[in-house]
Amino acid sequence: MPYHFEFDPRVKVLRVRFRGTVTDELLSEFYNRVEAFVAYTKATSGITDFSEVTSFRASSGTVRRLAQGPPAAKSPIKHRVIVAVTPHQYAMSRMFHILGEETRPGLKVVRSQHEAYEVIGIKDPVFEEIVLPQSPDSEALESAP
Repeated sequence: MPYHFEFDPRVKVLRVRFRGTVTDELLSEFYNRVEAFVAYTKATSGITDFSEVTSFRASSGTVRRLAQGPPAAKSPIKHRVIVAVTPHQYAMSRMFHILGEETRPGLKVVRSQHEAYEVIGIKDPVFEEIVLPQSPDSEALESAP
């Protein structure tokens, strides 16, 4: 899987780690799935981590469309952090931040996991990969394009 969800229940932080190539389709799929994971975990903060991405091919049009739409996680999220390590990732993430800042208070774009932890105010989180339990809703979610 080009991305996976991880959670630390002690600090209630949901992290999504992307690997390999990020495309328009992948970014849109993730965006459509994240609310179910936030609701399931009752996360209060979220990290989207692009540090293991080797190629960021999502278009500015897709980033713009996602930023100008409603937040992916409608549940109350205190901190939203994007870890963008390359200049291109950082530029696309900042565009998302600027275009969506009205509906995503607390969103920050940083360059490292350490900075993300500082923004959220946590130390030494222990993330474990999570999957949604199988149910009719999660099966539909898993097969969504």
